[in-house]
Amino acid sequence: MIASALDWMWRWVRILLWLWQDLWMAWSQWASGHTLHEQTMWGLKMFWWERIGLFLEFLGGATIIVDIVGPQRLRACAQVVRRFRLLTRWFGGHEDMAGKTGNLVQLLLVAGCIGYLLFLAWLLQLARAHVALVSVPFFSSLVGVLNFILRIDLVFLFAVVALQILRLGALILEKCIFDPLAHFLESERAPSVARVFAFIAIVLGAHFHLLAT
Repeated sequence: MIASALDWMWRWVRILLWLWQDLWMAWSQWASGHTLHEQTMWGLKMFWWERIGLFLEFLGGATIIVDIVGPQRLRACAQVVRRFRLLTRWFGGHEDMAGKTGNLVQLLLVAGCIGYLLFLAWLLQLARAHVALVSVPFFSSLVGVLNFILRIDLVFLFAVVALQILRLGALILEKCIFDPLAHFLESERAPSVARVFAFIAIVLGAHFHLLAT
């Protein structure tokens, strides 16, 4: 058992020595005035460490902003997003009558587009088989009317798809960002944990960012 413990400790010592060696070489070259863009540290190019540093700085700054905003304002933001989702429930996504009606409207729009495209393909095949039909005024007018209907249907369908994307984004904001952050900040140790995390993230991010410059 002692041998396995010593082996485990020796592995960690080798890992720490490898980390320290790469870091020391990078700082030594930086202090000498060399650019480190092509330098590799811990298996990654320095430009990747620069990006990681920028992301850590952004994460630390965002943590400070969230701490300043506080849980009450985050709950208010979640409530605004929830109201938007409820106001747009006519476009589906809910189990009430409005949501079911919205689902039916979307289904009819999609079915209408698909049905029209199939009908138009059939008309084109018919026109190719009977070239004389193209010169018939009724046939040309029918194709023009159907083309106009398709454009209107596509506009409504695009609006519905765009609104569904917005509703999905609102759901992600509410359930994955605003509510979890508010719940976390309502705990007693959350402010101190958030500040310590922000400090560590900013320091590490500035370290990697400065090293890569």
